[in-house]
Amino acid sequence: MHSRVSRLLPGAAVALSCLAGPAIAGPAEMSKPLDPASFNKTAEACQDFYKFATGGWTAAHPIPAHLSRWGSFDQLSENNLSNMHELLDKLVATPDKSDPDFMRVTNYYKACMDEDRVEKEGDAWLQEQLKPIDALADRPAILTEIAKLQAAGIPVFFSFGSTPDGLDSDHENAGVGQGGLSLPNRDYYTRTDDKAKMIREKLVSHIAKMFALAGEDAMKADTDAKSVMDIEMQLAFASRTPIELRDPLKNYNLMPVSALQGLSPDFDWTGFMKAVDSPSVDKVDVGQPDFVRGLGPVLAKTDPAALKAYLRWNVIGSGGNALPKRFVDEQFEFTKLLSGAKEQRPRWQRCVRAVKSAMPDAVGKVFVKNLVPAGTKERMVALVHNVRQTLREDIQDLDWMGPPTKKLATAKLDKMTEHIAYPDKPIDYSALKVADNALYGDVVRAAMKFEQHRDLKKIGKPTDHNEWHMSAMETNAYYEPSDNSITFPAGILFAPFFDVKADDAVNYGGIGVVIGHEMTHGFDDQGRNYDAKGNLKDWWTKEDSDKFDARGKCIADEYDGFVAVDDVHEQGKLEEGEAIADLGGIVIAHRAFLKTPEAKAHKSIDGLTPDQRFYASFAQIWSQNIRPEEARNRAMSDPHPLANFRVIGTVGNVPGFATAYQCGPTSPMVRKEICKIW
Repeated sequence: MHSRVSRLLPGAAVALSCLAGPAIAGPAEMSKPLDPASFNKTAEACQDFYKFATGGWTAAHPIPAHLSRWGSFDQLSENNLSNMHELLDKLVATPDKSDPDFMRVTNYYKACMDEDRVEKEGDAWLQEQLKPIDALADRPAILTEIAKLQAAGIPVFFSFGSTPDGLDSDHENAGVGQGGLSLPNRDYYTRTDDKAKMIREKLVSHIAKMFALAGEDAMKADTDAKSVMDIEMQLAFASRTPIELRDPLKNYNLMPVSALQGLSPDFDWTGFMKAVDSPSVDKVDVGQPDFVRGLGPVLAKTDPAALKAYLRWNVIGSGGNALPKRFVDEQFEFTKLLSGAKEQRPRWQRCVRAVKSAMPDAVGKVFVKNLVPAGTKERMVALVHNVRQTLREDIQDLDWMGPPTKKLATAKLDKMTEHIAYPDKPIDYSALKVADNALYGDVVRAAMKFEQHRDLKKIGKPTDHNEWHMSAMETNAYYEPSDNSITFPAGILFAPFFDVKADDAVNYGGIGVVIGHEMTHGFDDQGRNYDAKGNLKDWWTKEDSDKFDARGKCIADEYDGFVAVDDVHEQGKLEEGEAIADLGGIVIAHRAFLKTPEAKAHKSIDGLTPDQRFYASFAQIWSQNIRPEEARNRAMSDPHPLANFRVIGTVGNVPGFATAYQCGPTSPMVRKEICKIW
């Protein structure tokens, strides 16, 4: 199965199933658009533009103890989270019954916030889920249990669900993909350096502690934890690397069910699909065949007691905030190892994030109705159209792309669908029952099962190209290649990205670059493999394709040279697509900005010209402090470069930046060999 979206900002880098996403701090003031205090006036723009544009902000905004990073993105996200927190508290006190979804959101949040009840109930509901696993008598029964857990929304051993057909994006296939790991990706298991070994040892210790909290004696808990790690090591070595997963052509492998069966003969795939209540299919998209081939021996030869331990671990890990405090505290202790956070997040933050994850569109409806200013969508539409037209003009002017490719690139851009602020047709949650007095554990299980069932029912049906893959309250944006669509949730349409009171330079340097970034994803190293309809198709001439690859390699090589922390470098090939989108976004947004009256007037504000303000605005949306543990974690697993490299790596390839700040040819911010695509 392919990854559906290319986001502007990464999601949670920690993939451990029992952990939530990145920490968000409590209420704080919002940054003003291009606040003079955000600059470091002792730094030189041409020496280190990131330090110059963001040094004042980073000095004044240390990382809160319970965060792994703190930046402008996080600040806006926290503000949205805080506003939703206040709103949900009011809805608990005075329910809004005008929309059933409002009641579902309110009841879910209420159940999560009732920590006293969670402690009183203890892990009784968890033990009920573990009993069937404990009772499994033999290997066939264990393999059957895999389907039951997957149907409940717990993706043990592998991923299974719907995925658009790579060659016919209007049709949803059944898809099987690699998975089953507690750590972010295979590299955490295959690396042999001391840090990686330490993380694996700590994971085994953490799993043992969780088993003990769930009632196992110390000796069995240690044995079971080692068994889990042995299984995950085998799954990891059968998995593709994060860089290999970026190739959509290699990750599309539609085959008959019989061929899937041949990859792992000892697992009944037809029986599995029937047991999870998947629609009947003749073919399955097997994203990583070698993983399925490696999965076979794990299921066929591993000691049944070890397989049961692995299933138990995944069930325990799915509990999250529904488990008593002793579990949550232990979960956080392991989180600290990867993120560097010092304190646990407040429960209200975890609960708001939990309900947003469980019912993204329902929460989005509440957010938009109560917190988004009228007219936001309309103003954003105008910006999007200006940037789109500018990219269209830019394609025609490219000196390295030939007419046949330009024609198809323009056609793809013209068909690119815009999703702005909120979905026109949100998810129907009528089948999800969330009672006013529900136990939180029951609510969590119901929501997981609902989402899994909803996803599986897409299989074999026409693709809904208007479906969103992110809540409207999310502070992010994305490009979806199989839909050829761009999405800008309402949650990002606030300062420092977008402010109706700000000058055009600031808005185009902020949300304008975001718009250009997402549009350019349609033509990055991944997106360019899809045509205007969202189908995998090579629509480039051989000559143009070779030229693009060479220009992409220039960017990848540049980012390879950046040191994230200690001996860990950024991975240029992993980050190539995001770096291409950053570069395309800033180039196209600046050209769109030049069409505005304010740019043409060339009037300085606070001592900065319009062009200088544009580039400073771009830098300041990436203002960020980050802990070394989190920087290492991101560099190893995230296709997005670290914030400082997104700024200096991008502007160093933009001649207009050097002109705006009068940087000489030997300045550190001016690359001798510029990487140029757009």
